[in-house]
Amino acid sequence: MIHKKFHKEIKKSYNANGYYIFRNIISKKIIRESLIEIDYVLKSQWKLYFNKKRYPGKDKAVKKLFQRNTNYRRFLYEILNKRMLAPIDYPKLNVVKQICKIVDIKTPVFQMSANRFHIPGEDIFQTGTHQDIGIMSTNNSITMWLPLIKSEKNNGSLKIWKKSHLENVIVPEGPDFRGHTWINKKILNKYEEVWENFLPGDLIIFHTKIIHTSMPNKGKNCRWAVIFRFDDLSDNKYFDLSISPLSKGYTMVIDKKKYTGFRSK
Repeated sequence: MIHKKFHKEIKKSYNANGYYIFRNIISKKIIRESLIEIDYVLKSQWKLYFNKKRYPGKDKAVKKLFQRNTNYRRFLYEILNKRMLAPIDYPKLNVVKQICKIVDIKTPVFQMSANRFHIPGEDIFQTGTHQDIGIMSTNNSITMWLPLIKSEKNNGSLKIWKKSHLENVIVPEGPDFRGHTWINKKILNKYEEVWENFLPGDLIIFHTKIIHTSMPNKGKNCRWAVIFRFDDLSDNKYFDLSISPLSKGYTMVIDKKKYTGFRSK
């Protein structure tokens, strides 16, 4: 748990910069459980399709399995990204609840939790610069991101733009061939980039208005991480509206969603 003497400093830094980095704060045990679950799923699929070959580990297996066909790739992407149990454990940690309290998420309510992974050389799937605010219900909301393996500049580490939450809700540009959008570079150039190396156990928290992205993976192995978010149920400004003004910060073209998770032709 975080000593009370650090609470004021954390809150001040988070409010001013829009983010805060905690080092070695998440249990390695729960991180190992995440990786075990990923292996469990990939081993089951490897046995189905490549039974005569020895399981090569999650990094090679996911790449080989993804190459089977686009329909299967979409299926496996959804399983690994959205339908795993381990990511749900992180939002329930006492230290996470304490962090919410420190940064004034008064009544934290779970929004989502999922694995995030980037396969080497698949830059085409890099999500553009974006805010998370467009899919949230409350202005006072937070994203938390943690690496399951070493997350370095050469293998797809998280990049954020310091103080960019002060820009408020940004209407993005696009969409691209997958239906995804991005933020204009003129806005990015107004803010300082923060791009660091992270280790398992580190936790990066940021306001959902912070501009961020994961960089291309130029390493040899897949970069595995977990992301989860909270709304603040005490922030009821938009609860009675049919359309929240926050939603203008997110655009996803419905008929292009089918392209999510695999290579274009």
